[in-house]
Amino acid sequence: CAVTAAKLELHEPFLCRLMDAGTTLGLLSKTGDKYGTTAVSALLVRNVEGSLKSFIEMINNPYFQPAWDALATGNALRTGVSGFESAYGETHWHYMAARPELEAEFNRAMTSFTAAAASSILSSYPFPPHGRICDVGGSEGGTLKLLLHHYPNASGVVFDRPTVIPETAAFLALAGLSNRAEGIGGDFLTPDLPSELSSCDVFLLKHIIHDWDDSSSITILKNIKDIAKPGARLAVVEHVLGVSGVGMERAKTMLDMQMMAAMKGGAKERAVHEFEALFAAAGISAPVNVVMMRDILSVVEAVLVS
Repeated sequence: CAVTAAKLELHEPFLCRLMDAGTTLGLLSKTGDKYGTTAVSALLVRNVEGSLKSFIEMINNPYFQPAWDALATGNALRTGVSGFESAYGETHWHYMAARPELEAEFNRAMTSFTAAAASSILSSYPFPPHGRICDVGGSEGGTLKLLLHHYPNASGVVFDRPTVIPETAAFLALAGLSNRAEGIGGDFLTPDLPSELSSCDVFLLKHIIHDWDDSSSITILKNIKDIAKPGARLAVVEHVLGVSGVGMERAKTMLDMQMMAAMKGGAKERAVHEFEALFAAAGISAPVNVVMMRDILSVVEAVLVS
């Protein structure tokens, strides 16, 4: 730790004590006077498979702290307004839209989940090999990239906020997918979604519905139903409550608290019966099926009928 302290110009005794604490907590390994990463701290290394560094940086960004303070001190509990809205007077989405550097950080954080989530989806949920996949709220396109690499005869589209689409286009081009995939900008809370989406065979919403209250979620689902061709599938990938073991349910509870702090009031993780109610309210009459995956996520799906 002495070498590290000198290199980073840090107080050596404090740094060494902190690193020793890291070994006790399982964050660092130590052999002699040399420290190394463990399986846990390896998740904090940038640009390696499975890295969660961008997500950890986002949720620990100082601008999030007032949102948690508002939740913890009771203002959000008294009003039902999210911690973020209580602290800043606007939603997280509006706040980010005016601050491109935070939106970019958010996109990187969402992409950091992609590899693990997409791997689970691919092993548990089939897509049409020659179909067109619409990743709704797909950010840079990380999930779509992995899906299209797995299904070489499929094509796809990322539908997200217009400010995100330039990053999407660049990402898909770098992945060599410009001939099979595109980014389309728009707002899924407004009716009459872009006509290009009407050719999609599957509408994938991964980590989208939990960001919104019931009313907004119903609007999103209805708008997708209205643009979809008959027989297209809706696949909602979320942390479905009450379908996993104790450890995973505990993690979902922590994520639900994150929704209360960070997103619009009413955003939450949901149980199966709550998804069924949302689908029904959106006019989706087909039976709802839940596909449990190998990790904390599940797919809630239904066939869309005009």
